[in-house]
Amino acid sequence: MNNSPSPPNLRFELLLWKNELEFNRRELAIFESYLLNLEGKILPHRLSELMSQLHDYLQSVNKLLEEIAADSIHCTDKAALGTNRGSWQNTKQECRYIREEIFYFEQNYHQFRNQFCTFAAGLEAA
Repeated sequence: MNNSPSPPNLRFELLLWKNELEFNRRELAIFESYLLNLEGKILPHRLSELMSQLHDYLQSVNKLLEEIAADSIHCTDKAALGTNRGSWQNTKQECRYIREEIFYFEQNYHQFRNQFCTFAAGLEAA
């Protein structure tokens, strides 16, 4: 059985990714605000390191959102235009890239988020 998303499911999947990335962007803004309020309370090199990581993730979020916007138009329009199975197979291949990018971003971002929350909890306990 083929578990690859069909065009309507692909549109839904792209929408879910977009919403999750927008949530991540808002969360990163909260983390940045938290760090800026701690300025002077943590070592400057640690603040710089965290801000650098945070901005790297923010850049990744923005890049992925741009790719999702482009892929939403490209994948769904191409799938809608093609009525035969062959054209959908080509669309699946073209859209696989974003799925992999999202997968790796989610893995790395959740690890960063956990580390950040552990760091913040350590400051609150001190």
